[in-house]
Parts: sequence; C-alpha cells; structure tokens
Amino acid sequence: MRRAAALACLFALAACAPMPGGPEGASTADHGQARQCFTPSQVTNFRQGRDDRSIYLRMLNGDVYELSSGGCSDLNFTNAIQITQELGDPGRVCVGDTTRLLTGGGSNLVNIPCRARVERRLTETELAALPSRDRP
Repeated sequence: MRRAAALACLFALAACAPMPGGPEGASTADHGQARQCFTPSQVTNFRQGRDDRSIYLRMLNGDVYELSSGGCSDLNFTNAIQITQELGDPGRVCVGDTTRLLTGGGSNLVNIPCRARVERRLTETELAALPSRDRP
C-alpha cells in the first residue's frame, strides 16, 4: 500500500513539473518558430528612441532588438547599460520577457533601475526604416 501511495505521489509531482518547450523554458514559440533571444553580454550598443519609451539594442551579430519601457531616466546621457532578466534564465533574454535595466555614467548620480519589455527583433527593413538618430 505504501508503494502505491509513493507512486501516486511521484506521478502527481511529475505532472506539476515544467515540460521542455513549455512556457517556463520554451525554446519555440506557439507556431513552432524558434524564440528570438540574446544574452546581455552580446549587447554592443544601445539607443533610446525619440518617444523615450523605445530602447534599441545592437548585438555582436548585428541583430537589433526593440524594448519598450515605462520611461527610463537619463538613458540618452548614460555610458553603459546593464540588462538582467526579471524571471527565468538570467543569462538569456527573449522576446516577450520583462527585463531590468540599470544605467551607468549618466548625469544623475543615483542610477535607478527601470523595467522594460523585449518587444521584437527588428528585420533589416525595419532597421533601415528607423531614423538614423534612433539606430544603435
């Protein structure tokens, strides 16, 4: 009887565990496409958009990602940016993830972290359509 109870408990726990490809550690989107992700160490440049809500990040491989924020202060005057994931794998940030941004070297002596959401990876056409002032 104990063995049956232990097996039932084991199956119940297994049913609660995250599955590969599920929302917790999904490597593919709903339509079977690979998720668009980057590691924060790959960021080579950044630029705040004209609307002050958009932030554009350029990666080592040339990809550009757009983030939207609730208004990160002094981003145009900062020399460095640190990006960390709010939840999940801290070494990887994907489209749809919420991130935490911390700026450094700005005009403000106290750097306050802000949140931003990774909206999309820009296509070549979208990048070319950006005003030159907004391109990272």
